[in-house]
Amino acid sequence: EGGNGHGCGHNMIGAASATAAIALKNTMEKENLPGTIRFYGCPEEELLSGKVKMAYYKMFEGCDIALSWHPSSSNAVYDSSYLACAYAKFYFHGLTAHAAFAPHLGRSALDAVELMNVGVQFLREHMPRTDCLHYAITNAGGISPNVVQPKATVLYMVRSDNVPNTKKLLARVDNIAKGAALMTDTTISRRFIDGTADLVPNEPIEKALYANFLAAPAPVYTAEELDWAAALKKTFPPMDHIPGKGAEDVPAIRAEVAKLTDNGNRPMNDFVMPFYHSNTQMP
Repeated sequence: EGGNGHGCGHNMIGAASATAAIALKNTMEKENLPGTIRFYGCPEEELLSGKVKMAYYKMFEGCDIALSWHPSSSNAVYDSSYLACAYAKFYFHGLTAHAAFAPHLGRSALDAVELMNVGVQFLREHMPRTDCLHYAITNAGGISPNVVQPKATVLYMVRSDNVPNTKKLLARVDNIAKGAALMTDTTISRRFIDGTADLVPNEPIEKALYANFLAAPAPVYTAEELDWAAALKKTFPPMDHIPGKGAEDVPAIRAEVAKLTDNGNRPMNDFVMPFYHSNTQMP
């Protein structure tokens, strides 16, 4: 009560997908179309592992096509790919000691984690632009600075354009971790948590979806809904770009979308795409 809502709109994923499944079922019955509809609820969406586990247990067998949906600020058919991803956790083990009286007896696992992270920063210069590396220190070894930390853990997310390249990048991160252990005279173990393959776009389905977007009427909102949206919008910074991937790439779509926004009366060259706006962070 009174807390923040979810910025990604995940609260709508299940309800909207269930509604879509029901609508499709009604249409198939009305048009006498053959087929079977399956409605999947996929847990652990944020950690990218729910569908992986469901596929492992063969829950998608016999499924010819899967459609997914995610809330956004505009209606669009997503026609791009996602990077493949791998999660791995690195555990460093050293020796504790008093940091003032006997620092020479200690072997700091936290030093190893920090050196590994520094090594990864230097790796960023020597990997393809499609690749990404992210980390979080999940165990810093304690809160006391006068004790050499005997244990420390760091979680890494490794991304590349496909699974083979993701494995190669993870192997390079593994070598950096081993080097950090050698430099600090600590030991290391690594646990692979899970991974996901890159999303492969399906152009025929995307074109069919887009054709239906054009054929379907735009949503109609009540005055009460519009007032609520206007009040909500006042809590956000003003929009400085035309929304949507299509508007970013295609001038004709950009002009069409501009007409549907309250920014439509501004010259097109006034809009700055968020990737290049000095005051806007990359998503």
